[in-house]
Amino acid sequence: MTFQQLAFKNIRFHHRQYLAYFLSCTFTVWLFYQYLLLLLHPILRDETIPKQFVAFLYLIQGVIVLFSILFIGYSQSAFLKNRKKEIGLWQVMGMSIKQVTRILFWENMVFGCVAILIALLMGTVTSKLFFLGVSAVLELEKPIPFHFSIEAVIITILGYLILFSLLSYWARYTVKKVAIVDLFREAVQPKKTPRFSLWLVWVTLLTWIGGYILTFQVNIETVTLLMFPITAMVLLGTYLAYTQASVYLLQRLKDNKRISYLGKNLILFAQLRFRLKDNARILFLVTILTSIVLSSVGISLTYYLKANQLAEEQAPYSLSLINEPKGLTSDKVKQEIKRYGLKLKKEYHIPVFQIVLAESIAQEKKLPSQVSVISENDFLKFWNENRNKKLPKLKDGEVLIARNGGIHPLQQFNLPSKSLAFLEKKWTNNKEVMGVFFNENDTMRTLLVVTNHDFAQIKNHIDPKLRVMVHAYQFDDWQKSRTFFIYLHTVLQKNSITWLNGTNEVYHFIKQIFAPIMFVSLFIGFLFFLAAGSMLYFRLFTEQSYDRSQVVVLQKIGMDQSDAQSTITWQICILFFVPFFIGVCHASVAIKVFSVLFKEPVWSPFIYACIGYFVIYGLYYIWTKRIYVRSIIK
Repeated sequence: MTFQQLAFKNIRFHHRQYLAYFLSCTFTVWLFYQYLLLLLHPILRDETIPKQFVAFLYLIQGVIVLFSILFIGYSQSAFLKNRKKEIGLWQVMGMSIKQVTRILFWENMVFGCVAILIALLMGTVTSKLFFLGVSAVLELEKPIPFHFSIEAVIITILGYLILFSLLSYWARYTVKKVAIVDLFREAVQPKKTPRFSLWLVWVTLLTWIGGYILTFQVNIETVTLLMFPITAMVLLGTYLAYTQASVYLLQRLKDNKRISYLGKNLILFAQLRFRLKDNARILFLVTILTSIVLSSVGISLTYYLKANQLAEEQAPYSLSLINEPKGLTSDKVKQEIKRYGLKLKKEYHIPVFQIVLAESIAQEKKLPSQVSVISENDFLKFWNENRNKKLPKLKDGEVLIARNGGIHPLQQFNLPSKSLAFLEKKWTNNKEVMGVFFNENDTMRTLLVVTNHDFAQIKNHIDPKLRVMVHAYQFDDWQKSRTFFIYLHTVLQKNSITWLNGTNEVYHFIKQIFAPIMFVSLFIGFLFFLAAGSMLYFRLFTEQSYDRSQVVVLQKIGMDQSDAQSTITWQICILFFVPFFIGVCHASVAIKVFSVLFKEPVWSPFIYACIGYFVIYGLYYIWTKRIYVRSIIK
């Protein structure tokens, strides 16, 4: 019998263990090939494809390659652990390390070649559907046409053949480190009773709860500062929960006679202590992968689906212009608005004066060096447009600082009375407001609000060149203004002295950023989810012989086969779904942190993502349980 024939027999014998590995490899190669076809598509040289999306394509290719290396390497390591006894028998029969490596090499190459072939066929068939999906997400006027690339096929085949070859050869060093006596000793060594440390259990609670509490202190200004401590505390708490708190909890449940003597709980708790402790690292990784997937998908879906709401909050006016560039007067703008089928609801034309503050004053008040002075009446037009709160009345000689921008939550402060010097005069400042009052730009980002009388005095004495006109227009339906903005951009390309923004501009900007992120996160999320399920699948089959012996022992003490099977099934269920639900908790906290731009966390897209992945995860669990239980009973 040749090594190739022996490899084929081993594949047929271990086909259940190889099935999840084979499907995961096939999906990984398919995903790499699909994105490579898109990267090599001639349409990417067209300006209609956002540059952000092209950058994300390169990023996702790198993630897939890295994932392939780690996943295939982990899978091979899991198989070697599961087949330690078999490898030991080969060596006892006289096989050298080189011969064992050759058998493993042929096994992996057979699976690799078949996975590559099926993935290429699937990728070619589904590429048109994939391109249509990309076109829909990017909202392209014309869908991306079908394109077949020989270069993509060659790169995929050569790349993954090299990857499978290198990782298969690496098995030589893994097998070489294992002594034959250790291979057989592991089969008869009893497992040590899991232990826990009570103070580490308290650390688990403190870090986990502390990390969650910190998330409620997060706002747009502190998100970068608190992100690292929240992540560190949650990661530490999660790892200790599996290694310490789970053992403590199961011990307490076992000591409670009312619970432990109910049904099969005594046996279930006793076995779960060993299983959770042994699989702590895998469960930790699965939890983190699940939380990353759900949070990334939930966040990108939230910003993509709620782009309308976010655009209206960040840019309350459909169109805003600074000054009047040549050829685009206010009357001309209104004519073009009517020509493009838009109805004008409101319009404002507000004069402001741009001044430069002394450096010492700007630093003391934490203001930019250049600010704008606006009259109280004009500011009230913006304030009363979207605000229910009344602005306090100003007196002559008083100034109110208004910080306009999406990073500021709507707040109103009464400050200790201090002086603020500008325009050769000292003003009394004891009030400050912040929020989104106008479409954000350099001119309207920081405003100094003065009374109408004071503004008239400033107007008489200030250089007229510092006067700036701010134009704001409100349409009945800003979503129909895309072609109008395209026209404005073509006009303003000839005039570099103006500034243009609007609700549709912000909406388009958000879509350009989060459409690629959503498209990438959906596929990468599914890939990571497949990896999480496969890790548990491989880990279960490494304990197959132990579970068989447990079923035999349970039947000897009087438990029938269905009850023994139920005990194993409950353990598998807990191994699968405990990491999932903890990952959902972590992801919901991440949603709370990353939705700070909204007035409150938007849960509906996140819930849809959780339900979708729960269905996929549940199907994976049913399939795994069925195959594993059959192999145990058989």
